[in-house]
Amino acid sequence: MKYSGKDGTLRIYDGSSNYLEVHFRNLDFSGAIGRPKREEILVLDGGNADTYAHYISGNDQVLFDALPVSFSCFIDDITHVNTTNGFKEILVQALECRDARNDETDGTWTTYGVTTKGSTQNISGTNNPVFNTVMGDPIIETTILSVNETSTLRLNFAGDTTDQVYNACMCRIVDGDLAGYTQLVSWSGDDTGEAQISIPIPSVTERPSAGDTIQIFDNIRTVDLQFRMEGPTNDIVYQYAECFFPLDEITITEAEDAINMSVTGGVYGTITRHADWA
Repeated sequence: MKYSGKDGTLRIYDGSSNYLEVHFRNLDFSGAIGRPKREEILVLDGGNADTYAHYISGNDQVLFDALPVSFSCFIDDITHVNTTNGFKEILVQALECRDARNDETDGTWTTYGVTTKGSTQNISGTNNPVFNTVMGDPIIETTILSVNETSTLRLNFAGDTTDQVYNACMCRIVDGDLAGYTQLVSWSGDDTGEAQISIPIPSVTERPSAGDTIQIFDNIRTVDLQFRMEGPTNDIVYQYAECFFPLDEITITEAEDAINMSVTGGVYGTITRHADWA
């Protein structure tokens, strides 16, 4: 029997155990089954193919370029929408790696999303680079309350009074000795209205100080996709790590019997094959 995907599913993971399942519409998932290799460039001896002719490797750019990945699905009002805390399209939230919790306490998406950009290695031994783009206005702009120095700098600042975790945000120090310094951080608020982040010590002589202005920006996030094909005896799962889906590449189309969402993005990380959900 041939493999079938009509009854299969796609899972959107946030880099941890959180996932959202998407059921296929006519199996139109599209994605490569592996990443490209470096170009092999032939070097001839003065234009002659003699014993000195050999190949050299091209540059690494091709190993990190995004590969296209796409799928579409019907939008439903059960698994894809949160109405308890106000209407929210959680499928889009999941694709952005944000707070994609539905009305049911099913444990599939329990916290604010964790970015996965840079979590895999397209070249063995070298971590993939992370995005360095901030999103819009700062979500927090306040002053540093205190600085504790250990192996890193711990910055205490006035934060969010909700117990919310913000992963993979960009921290920018606006003024003082480290004016303009940016660092990818994670932080969480609590009911005291204070928050703490740790940053590497960037300089021996320059330090941020209490009273310096700090900004926290949301960062572009990625997710992991797992696509499952069902077979008569064995299933195949392809995992696409570090996928980014620009909002302008997500479209909705109204039909007679449903609303269809078409999603196009790129995979920046590894592509691996498994026998079951990884």
